[in-house]
Amino acid sequence: MSVQVHIPAQFVATGWGTPTVCARHGQPAVEHKKTRFISRVQGWAYLLLLAGALPFLIFVFATRKTVESPAWPFCAQCAQRRKKGLTIGLSVIAVGVLCVLLLDAAPDNADAPLTFLAILAFLAGYIIAIRGANRMIVANGQVHEKGQFVSFPKAHEAFAAQATQAQQAAAHHHATQAAYHHAAQLQTAPPQPAPFQANPPQPTPFQAVPPQPQPYAQPHPPLPDTTTGAGDTTPPTPAS
Repeated sequence: MSVQVHIPAQFVATGWGTPTVCARHGQPAVEHKKTRFISRVQGWAYLLLLAGALPFLIFVFATRKTVESPAWPFCAQCAQRRKKGLTIGLSVIAVGVLCVLLLDAAPDNADAPLTFLAILAFLAGYIIAIRGANRMIVANGQVHEKGQFVSFPKAHEAFAAQATQAQQAAAHHHATQAAYHHAAQLQTAPPQPAPFQANPPQPTPFQAVPPQPQPYAQPHPPLPDTTTGAGDTTPPTPAS
C-alpha cells in the first residue's frame, strides 16, 4: 500500500533523517546516489507554447524549485528499473540511427518514411532514456509547496514510517532545545526594577485607641475557714 509523504526540503538537502529504504519499493538501500528533485510544471504553463518554445522555457526555468540530495537511497529494484529504462531508450535511438544508415541504400520513394521514422525514433528514445535514467523519477519525488517540501505521492509504507519517525524526532529535539534556552535565559536575566508609581500610597494617619472601661465585678463574701473551725455555723452539742 502506498501513502503520500512530505519531507522538509532541509532534511533532504542535508541528508538528516533520510530513510534507509527506497521510497518506491520500501526495500533496503544498496546504493546512495546524488539526486536532484525539481518542481512540476504547472498545467496552464503549457499554453505558453502557443507563443513559442522560448517563452515556455523561460517560464519553466524561472519558476523551477530545486532540492538536491547528496545521497538518496535506492534499492536493487530501483537500480534494475533505471538500467532497464536506459537500455530501452538507447535501443530506440539505435533504431533511428539504423534508419539514417538505410537512407543511402533505400529507394528514393522510401526516403521520406525512413526520415520520419528516424526522427520519431530519436525523439522517443531520448525521452525514454532520460526518464529511465532520471533518479528523481525512479524515486518518484518532486518539490512541492514553493520549495519547502519534497513530496512522494506514492511512497511505500516502510519509507513513510521512517520519514515520519525522523520528523517526530526532529520536532522533539527542537522543543527540548527551546525549553533549555528559555530556562537559561530565565536564570541569567537580571532582576527587573519595580515599576514607577506616579502616586505612591499615602501612609495611614495614626489613630489613638481610647482605653476601654473594665466591666464591673460584684464582691463575693469570704469563704469560711475550714482549718480553725471559724465560721462553723453548726450549734455545739451540749455536755451530758
